[in-house]
Amino acid sequence: MRGARRALLSVAALVAAALPALAADPYAEYRIPEHYWRSWTANFNGSGNHEVSDLSTAGESRRGTLDGAVGTLFNGGFDSDSRSSAYFVSLVATGERVHSTEKHSDPFTSFDYTDRDRSAKEQLRASYSLTRYPWRAPLGLSLGTSDEATLSQSWVSTAHVVANPAAELHTTTNVEQGQSSTLLTLSAGVSWGRVRDATPVYQAAVLEQRLLEAGTIEHALSQAGRARLASLRSRDGGATRSAPRCS
Repeated sequence: MRGARRALLSVAALVAAALPALAADPYAEYRIPEHYWRSWTANFNGSGNHEVSDLSTAGESRRGTLDGAVGTLFNGGFDSDSRSSAYFVSLVATGERVHSTEKHSDPFTSFDYTDRDRSAKEQLRASYSLTRYPWRAPLGLSLGTSDEATLSQSWVSTAHVVANPAAELHTTTNVEQGQSSTLLTLSAGVSWGRVRDATPVYQAAVLEQRLLEAGTIEHALSQAGRARLASLRSRDGGATRSAPRCS
């Protein structure tokens, strides 16, 4: 109980200490307009090669490789003054295949080796986070989760033949392996303050000053007018001029 009381008193002290600073901050009244954002990307790449080598007048070796990867990422979120959220889902799959042969013969013995290796891996990653600011003070409550699942497989096969005038030996092997892992993380926390991109407020102030200098408007805008103008600049993207950031 004492620990809980101390925590509540600490939060109250932080709020009381921040109120005068908020009152003197020209950006304190700015509120982030509600907006969503999303993006999707995908990629694919692959490569391969083939090599032939002469071991001697009576033999050669061949080796070929082929590999590729495909991936996609989808992320998005929502932002407003009272809450924000973000998420992403990523899927990546890779594969590789290696094939090699070697042949050699002489008057007494012949060798014929064939090796095949194949492997594949799939990885899924996802996360989601949510933060709420239920009060006027910049005190936030956040929840988050992330998950990562990985699957991998491999196949190895060999065929070896050794022959001489007296006998012929055949050796074959086949090995298949698979592995999977999953990691899930949950988090919760309390944060004080939030970072806002105050560029629209700065842009609105610059525009208001220019309109006054040009005589387009006779008086300074009201607080509500500035807030409305900053909101419009937030929605249409505004200019690219940098500006302060505030909490």
